[in-house]
Amino acid sequence: MKKSEQSELVKENVRVQSPLAVGWLLAGLAGSAALLAAVASIDQALPAPLGRDAPPTRFQALVAHEHLVNLTSIGPRVAGSYENEVLAVGMLVAAIKHIAAHASPHNHVELDVHTASGAFELSFMDGMNNVYRGVQSVAARVRGAGGRARGRSALLLNCHFDTVPDSPGASDDGAGCAVLLDTLRALAAGAPLRHDAVFLFNGAEENILQASHAFITQHKWARDVRAFINIEACGAGGREVLFQAGPHDPWLIEMYAGAVPHPFASSLAQEMFESGLIPADTDFRIFRDFGKLSGVDLAWSSNGYVYHTRLDTPERVPPAALQRTGDNVLALAHGLLSGESLESEPDEARQPVFFDVLGLYVVAVRAPAALLLAAATLALVLLKVHVSATSARDALFVARAAWWRAVARAALAGAGALACGVLAAALPALLLHALGARLAFYSCTLLLAPLYALPALAGTWAAAARLWGAPALLRGWRGARAWHDAAALGWAALLLLCALRGLRSGFLPALWAAGGAGADLLAGALRLRDGRRAALWAAGAALPAAQTCYLALGSLNMFVPLMGRAGASALPPDI
Repeated sequence: MKKSEQSELVKENVRVQSPLAVGWLLAGLAGSAALLAAVASIDQALPAPLGRDAPPTRFQALVAHEHLVNLTSIGPRVAGSYENEVLAVGMLVAAIKHIAAHASPHNHVELDVHTASGAFELSFMDGMNNVYRGVQSVAARVRGAGGRARGRSALLLNCHFDTVPDSPGASDDGAGCAVLLDTLRALAAGAPLRHDAVFLFNGAEENILQASHAFITQHKWARDVRAFINIEACGAGGREVLFQAGPHDPWLIEMYAGAVPHPFASSLAQEMFESGLIPADTDFRIFRDFGKLSGVDLAWSSNGYVYHTRLDTPERVPPAALQRTGDNVLALAHGLLSGESLESEPDEARQPVFFDVLGLYVVAVRAPAALLLAAATLALVLLKVHVSATSARDALFVARAAWWRAVARAALAGAGALACGVLAAALPALLLHALGARLAFYSCTLLLAPLYALPALAGTWAAAARLWGAPALLRGWRGARAWHDAAALGWAALLLLCALRGLRSGFLPALWAAGGAGADLLAGALRLRDGRRAALWAAGAALPAAQTCYLALGSLNMFVPLMGRAGASALPPDI
């Protein structure tokens, strides 16, 4: 655009009116605060716990909590100790025998105490070999009258009852044992099962996954298992998250999406876990790598301050949290045990893109459809900017190329802010790393760089936007539209990068790109201008903003407690 054209748009000594009045700014801030509060309240919405007066086929959290109290009253249960090998095994055997005695005549419960020795390579732990001898597990199998026992069609449900030293292990993983004990009772009390359910209470997980390896490689029932559900914890209470699925058989996630009453699952959580940001692992790896099975991994993550400490007591595991997890596990087990999926041949397709929408329902989209949706979103964003450029040409006599250049300049300002934010986020981690500081849970402080990113971005965005300047086209309401175009292009570029890298967490930039582009195109079709167009922009950003807050709060809820656990026997350096 020529200087003469610029002077006609913005004349000297003429103040350009801001596109956002103070009142609207305050309203936006108030709405954002309300949105954040509403999203934060989702984690507190737990179902009322049921007791023995509930139908026998329902999960009874108060009964499960009794199991939890009985197990943790033994104290720490380190693999190889008397508490773990005798007392805990005895408690579990007694509970399962009681369940078997009161099972429906349509189902038969078998019990087996498994002891095994062996060795395996820990390729995910610097190549060390893990050798074990005489590790114990308690296994139970529910067979339905007339059930299909032939072939590999059983469902495995796994937890572990051993603990780290000095911790009663209420959440990790006594709560998982309590959930599976009452799930076993509810399944055995109901109609005859179409497929067998195998329950594994393994007694050596904390010494690096030994008992699960012993079962899946040596137990007589292991050859019948087709898929698995694993229950773990890195915190006490709250909502359990499905943070791993697969690696194949996408019908597992689809069954979860259609069956569970309280969903909480995300491809983003799985990719974060698989990235190495969380220096831990679960029995999921053993069943996947040594059993060649697909399954789902569930874990509590709230109140991680008590994780692996003496504070991990049953008082910190509310029955309502057990009820929520039990309802989900029982519903998922019922769905899998009553359907045909367990009879199918392995489906080598990748897991779908999956995420729950504010805890209400789960979106699960398989790879081909996800790629088509990504392509459609990119096309929608390009159409949005094209329509904006055409509108600028007709209203302001600005060439389309000039509009694209202005939008590109705004996008560069945003990219500059992002680069500054990443640099500022890396500095604390680099400083801690250079000083040799070690955080409570993380041995490598460089992994924490992403956790510093949000405050760094908040401080650098305005500075970067001002640094790169704003030409005439980026001012006023027309400028607001240019910045909106630039934001949509930025989200589209991030979506494209995720698609090229095969990252299923690309659903988040897809929501922002589609929401912004769709709202702007709708505003154009309705011939809305200024404030009304901005209101529709806000409506288009509401769901992406809520979903982003939802995921961010979930991440902080898990990471912040683990970074500095006040319950440690000696205060960690970062405290």
